Amino acid sequence: MSTRNFKIAYFEQGDKIDVFAKKLMISIVTNVILLCHSTKFGNTSFSQFATLDQIDTIITDSIDAKDFRKLKDSGIDVIVAS
Repeated sequence: MSTRNFKIAYFEQGDKIDVFAKKLMISIVTNVILLCHSTKFGNTSFSQFATLDQIDTIITDSIDAKDFRKLKDSGIDVIVAS
């Protein structure tokens, strides 16, 4: 799944239907992989759909060292794909 915006504590999506669908998907799967473009880090949207403890892996194109460390310390695998 993807995210419209990303804060270190939670993930957001602007569309209420997308939020409902993503919450439902997260509730029934065993492994959550989030795709997040680097421009989404630090932005804010309308609705939260997940917290850090619900995400297993984040794939991004770039991430600063501070955010990378916070995610790793939270137990999230971070993959930087270029």
